[in-house]
Amino acid sequence: MSEWNLELFTHSSFFHALIEYLASTELIPLPRMNWTTPYQQHQVHWHIFGQGERLLIALHGFGDTGAIFKQLPSLQKQFTIYALDLPFHGKTKWHSPTYNAEDIYALLQQALEHSRHSAYAIMGFSYGARILLTLLPRIQHQVAEVYLVAPDGIQGRSGRAARLTPLWLRKALVRLVEPPDKLYALLRWTGAKYWLPTNTYNFLHLHLSRPKRRKRTFNTWLSMPAFPMEPRLARQCLQEAALPTHIYLGKRDPIIPVRDGEYMTKANPTVHLHLLEADHFLVDAVLDDLMREQFKQA
Repeated sequence: MSEWNLELFTHSSFFHALIEYLASTELIPLPRMNWTTPYQQHQVHWHIFGQGERLLIALHGFGDTGAIFKQLPSLQKQFTIYALDLPFHGKTKWHSPTYNAEDIYALLQQALEHSRHSAYAIMGFSYGARILLTLLPRIQHQVAEVYLVAPDGIQGRSGRAARLTPLWLRKALVRLVEPPDKLYALLRWTGAKYWLPTNTYNFLHLHLSRPKRRKRTFNTWLSMPAFPMEPRLARQCLQEAALPTHIYLGKRDPIIPVRDGEYMTKANPTVHLHLLEADHFLVDAVLDDLMREQFKQA
């Protein structure tokens, strides 16, 4: 078969129907793919996997990559998953110092066109859920279901500093701690290991320890004002969208208290809260077991 004929065959409806049939019989799994696409001056990376007919677009949390959602095999039986590597994460090459909601919206539209779907479910984990909630008023006409996993942006008191820090102060603080030698010296001198919350100290130590990690941390922090989410706005977005929505929270989550998840369900009959015996990092086998049971009952 010539290269030209092979290209036609692999793009034919018969070829895709054959692959889907073999996957449904579990004779072979659907292939996992990587897709890198240009956007402006950037190169954006997507992980594509799963066996379902429906499309799910997934946005990961800070410090992760789209590959994290491969830990949820129950999702892969229900959906074909397009999991984005956010700017400054994974294999995405982002050359601007920040990104905004317009950028992520454009990337979602690229994925929708590439997948040849007209509608999709969407999942956001932690910071990815903040982005999702910010975009929801604009994308709700395309979305069939919403999955929010330990969603950043719904927390009240604990998220206030992140919301209220102005951009000029963020930039000043970035210049102050780059390079971070003075910050590390200050942390050692003040005995921060003993008085800072353990999660905060470990976060600083991990994410400021190397140049690439510092760039990811600082540039994500500078981009955060483009996603201005807070509890009342999050609940309003969910009310107006009126989409089937599932929120998953760990009972021991030190970042997103259970009460903030409960607040999202008030006067929101389409929003369902699921509590797990876990902390903030929910994308694991415990969540997968819960979702598997959900899909069985659907």
